[in-house]
Amino acid sequence: MHRWRPIRSPIDELVPLLKKLRLSGVLDSLQLRKDQAVEDSLFYEEFLLRLVTGEVERRDSKMLMQRLRKANFEHRQTLDDFRFSLQPVGAKEQSHRSGDLRIRS
Repeated sequence: MHRWRPIRSPIDELVPLLKKLRLSGVLDSLQLRKDQAVEDSLFYEEFLLRLVTGEVERRDSKMLMQRLRKANFEHRQTLDDFRFSLQPVGAKEQSHRSGDLRIRS
């Protein structure tokens, strides 16, 4: 005698696997990414690339936030907050060029 089992979707089967692998970012964005893949007619490889890239970016961002919190900086300052009007002429352009990490010959 066969027991009746409800049919599970692949997404339902993925949820516990993603949790086990600690891929919460993938889990959180899976439906959105799936909808985008259907809308954009993506190949499986492109869908997977977007999914994994999103997880890597989420983890990188989380690590940066943890490091900033651990550093316990008194004030948080970015280039966007910096008052270039108090600096010599050309300081803004020079600082933005300094942020460009490409090596120039």
